[in-house]
Amino acid sequence: MTTEPAALATEPLEEAPIGGTPAGRAANAALRCFSKAARAFTLYDSQNEAVRRFLHEYRDAIAAFLTTHGALDLEVRQFELALKGEVVHAEKDREKSLAYRLYRDGIRRLVIQPAASWEEQLKLLEVLSVRFIGVRQQEEDVVTLLTRAAFRSIQFSAAAGLVAEKDEEAAPARRKAAGRTFPPDFDAPAPPLFPPRIFGCFPIPRLALQEFEAEESADTLPGNAVRMVRELLDDANQEEMKTLVPAVEEVRDFLLAELDVKHLRDLAKVVAGQHGKAGAVLGPSLKPLAAPYTLQKLLATVPKGEEPPDSLVELLDLLARYGADLLDPLLDRIAAAGVDPALNTLARRAAQGRKDRILARLSTAEPPLTDVLLTFLEPGAQQEAAKKLLASEHAGAQLAAVKMFDEPYAAGPLIEALQSQHAEVRIAAAETLARHQEKKAFGDIRDLVTTIETVGLEAREAEAMGAALGALDPKEAFELFTGWLHPPQSGLLSKLVAKKPKRMLLWTAAAGLIQVPGEPTLGLLREIGAQAGADEELKKHSLKSIALWRRRGAQPHG
Repeated sequence: MTTEPAALATEPLEEAPIGGTPAGRAANAALRCFSKAARAFTLYDSQNEAVRRFLHEYRDAIAAFLTTHGALDLEVRQFELALKGEVVHAEKDREKSLAYRLYRDGIRRLVIQPAASWEEQLKLLEVLSVRFIGVRQQEEDVVTLLTRAAFRSIQFSAAAGLVAEKDEEAAPARRKAAGRTFPPDFDAPAPPLFPPRIFGCFPIPRLALQEFEAEESADTLPGNAVRMVRELLDDANQEEMKTLVPAVEEVRDFLLAELDVKHLRDLAKVVAGQHGKAGAVLGPSLKPLAAPYTLQKLLATVPKGEEPPDSLVELLDLLARYGADLLDPLLDRIAAAGVDPALNTLARRAAQGRKDRILARLSTAEPPLTDVLLTFLEPGAQQEAAKKLLASEHAGAQLAAVKMFDEPYAAGPLIEALQSQHAEVRIAAAETLARHQEKKAFGDIRDLVTTIETVGLEAREAEAMGAALGALDPKEAFELFTGWLHPPQSGLLSKLVAKKPKRMLLWTAAAGLIQVPGEPTLGLLREIGAQAGADEELKKHSLKSIALWRRRGAQPHG
């Protein structure tokens, strides 16, 4: 059995356990497991038993945090990592501090979503481990490595430039000067000197300089880089194409840094050459362009309110052919930034033929994203989409569903909407059912009022429900309101002390009686005002209902 390496076993922990909240302590435990796994992962063979144990501990700690507390959203400070303002990692030693090395490379925020797979978590460990142990990399910083990794469930944000590191490396010790030595013939006669010559120069013609500069100017360099890739691909066979991946990635990163969408499109077209053979090998090297961080930079090149240029549309279409998933990043952008013509056009293209994905997103979306998603669906899928919206937890999505069930009319889902947790949704559903004279909804609305009244029925909802009851069945509504006004008396105590009607039931009845014609209605409204007693609001509400009832022409003044 392979034992734990002595060097690793005796190495002190990077930090002591810290954290004042359960989430802070769980995050600190996960980061300490990450630290140990990073040192073991880079110093020892992956088959070593201790290394494997550290990786298991890292996986279990991360999983425990994500399952219990949701996303691990870390704020990166110079020597600390913080979770919602609480410090969960602190190390002042620059050679050991994970926070310092992330901060130095420009990372300001790192988020691990609950959906992050073990493969992504392991890839994150691979990317950060070399920087963590103190090995310098002049060519690749953490921002570049994380961008190339194209994580789906791990996001980061970076500063515009890197932070300069003070005293980053100790100056190497000076070597002791070697003793002076002399050649054997140092005391021989001096060799003869060459005859003196006059050095001179001649000016280069300006036209020659201009032609030389034009060959690799800032304007021609992007096109020349793409042409280089195309020429390399012209004579490359299937095996040789694999060696061109670094060249494609380097040109990709250069064009992305310049935000040159046109030449990025041209590069994607070149990679798609050779009847698609090159795309299968080199296409994945372009997928990082579809990562949320880089996609946001590409979308920022489009002026707000304008349609996307053809070069950007073609580029994203080619990335989709290479397997990049653009739909969710574009929809996330719409949800965060609002409706924009460029985003709508690109999201519509990415949503083509993906009905199931759109319906799944509708169940968790809220306006304005719900309105955009509905435009992506065919007319035949509208009813199914409305059911997804009704199952959402957001009031805006449920209101959109009620509106969709109004035309074409569907009674069943509207009755189901009466059970929504949002009052505005219940009101909209009741008004729609009353407008369509759906008499079978009378009992559901009645039960809803009596149920909610016990936990707190608001005046606006009571008025809407009362109006719906009166409109659906005036006769049955009058009997119901009379029963509310004169609750049944039972028992010896109730015979001695009359049972008072509930205030919000009277409020509902006053609103519903406006829809009921006949002299008894006026008497019932006056009785509600009389029973209001010192309740001025209820008394005014009953008087207002009498005025509206008379205005409807149900009964002449008198």
